[in-house]
Amino acid sequence: MDMPSFITTLSDASVREGQSLCLECDVANTDTVTWFKDGKVLRNDADFKQTFVEGKAKLEIIEVFIDDFGTYSCLLKNANGEHKSSCQVTVKGMCQIFIPLIIL
Repeated sequence: MDMPSFITTLSDASVREGQSLCLECDVANTDTVTWFKDGKVLRNDADFKQTFVEGKAKLEIIEVFIDDFGTYSCLLKNANGEHKSSCQVTVKGMCQIFIPLIIL
């Protein structure tokens, strides 16, 4: 088996708070796919859904919050080595307009 490789790498993304986000890349020659946010391993849970099917690695954030901004990385590994792709995620806050109620 060759070294793991990316056919398509991760791309920077900008998303509004409250929306969903899907980071994906096409990969080859990998046994494992591990996702990171700011250097920390992400667990596959209700907030971060990870899938790896037919050479496509995906990380879905079901509902993006302000603190989801940062650097996301996908690490591929096999017996011959590893390869990593990273991207920046920017989160735009929801605009809320407050109009005071004035009672006369």
